[in-house]
Formats: sequence, C-alpha cells, structure tokens
Amino acid sequence: MALFLGEAEVQGLLNMDDAVHVVEETFRQQGEGNIINHPRNRIKTPKSMLHYLPGAVPQMNVVGYKAYTSSKAGIKFRVFLHDIETGELLSIVDGNYMGMIRTGAATSVATKHMSRQDSSRVGIYGAGWQARGQAMGVCAAREIKSISVYSRDPHKRKAFCDEMRNLLDIEVIPAENPEHVLIEVDIVITSTTSVQPVCT
Repeated sequence: MALFLGEAEVQGLLNMDDAVHVVEETFRQQGEGNIINHPRNRIKTPKSMLHYLPGAVPQMNVVGYKAYTSSKAGIKFRVFLHDIETGELLSIVDGNYMGMIRTGAATSVATKHMSRQDSSRVGIYGAGWQARGQAMGVCAAREIKSISVYSRDPHKRKAFCDEMRNLLDIEVIPAENPEHVLIEVDIVITSTTSVQPVCT
C-alpha cells in the first residue's frame, strides 16, 4: 500500500538541513549525468491547468513526478513516487511545504558555493511563501546575523519579518523602500512574481 503524507506530516518530518543534503547530492548526480530530468509540461483547460514535472533517480531506485493544478481556487501540489524496478506506487506526498523547502535548499547550496564564507547580512525582495524558504535556506548555509526585507505590501512585510525573526532567532528588518535592501549586505535574494526588475 502506498504511503500518503499530508502537509502536516511533511512539516513534521522535513527539515532544511536534510533537504540541503539531498538537493546538493542530486545536483552532483545530475552533473555526472545520473539523473533523468524532463522539462515541465502543462495541460490547459478552460477552468484550470495541470502542470507536471517527471524525473528519475536511478541510484535511489525511484521514478516519479510532481504534479500541481492551478485554478481560481488556488494551487495544489502533490509528488508521486514509484519503484523503478516494479513500477509500484510508493508514496503520494503533499508538496506545498516540501516545494518551499526544496527551493530554499537550492538557494542554500548556491549560497554555500557562491558566497563568501564570512557573509552575514542578507537582503530579500519579497515576503511571500517562497521567501520563507529562501530565508531558512540562506541561514542554513551561512552564519547570518541580519536580514533586510522589502515587499510592496507593508503589512505582509512586517508580518514576514516578525515570523522569520521568531523562527530564525536573528534580526529581520523591514526595509522602507527597495533601495534600502541593498545597503551593506553580502547576499541579495529575489523572491517575487514581478516581471520588472526589483533592484538596479
């Protein structure tokens, strides 16, 4: 019987350090040509869209896909994993929290390899769901002392800073304008849906 993990179970089981380890190893395996990774595909209907991202990790004996639907009702994410040898369905996992952590873990790996080791001050554009994973990820890679945050909505900006300050136990400061995010920072992260540049 396949294992089903809902959002609550995923949040209780998945932590950033484990995610960083898996993502970094997966990047390494992909670089060596050991990963099968196909581009995202989409099926559009008049009311909604299905997006799916298939892939396989042969050395872990799994093949599967992430699928999500988008509509006026919102976005719903699920990951389906199958045994490579038998095709047996192993698990169905709710993927909203997992996707946020995975994206933050990718930033953590990038931070580890691309930033100075003494980097301690971060600027983030955006205060949405994905920005949470970004803040968690960068703090997993470096000893961060402060994060400056800008988003267009001052209420979301303040709420995000309060939440991250409590979660990360560091100074997280709302920036009054986009330019202030860039003052005396070592790392800049953008996590927005803007189609225009958010900093110059």
